[in-house]
Amino acid sequence: MVKNGKEKFPNETIHLILGGFHLMKKEPKTMKSIVKSMEELGVENVGPTHCTGENAKMIFREIFGKQCIEIQAGIDITL
Repeated sequence: MVKNGKEKFPNETIHLILGGFHLMKKEPKTMKSIVKSMEELGVENVGPTHCTGENAKMIFREIFGKQCIEIQAGIDITL
C-alpha cells in the first residue's frame, strides 16, 4: 500500500504510517525487507501496533530509531 501511494503521489511526504502490520508469521529476513522498503520509500515515522508482532516491532525500532513511535490507546502524536 505504501508503494502504491507513493507511486500515485510521488511528490508527497509520508509523515506517518501506523497500525498492525501483521508480520508475526513472516521470516525475519522478510520482516526486515518490508521495513527497509518503507524507509526507502521515504516514510518518516512508523507506529507499529500489537498486530505487527514483537520481532517485527524490534526491527522497526532498529531501522527507524526515534522515528518508531510506541503506539497505545490514548496516545497523542506530534509530528
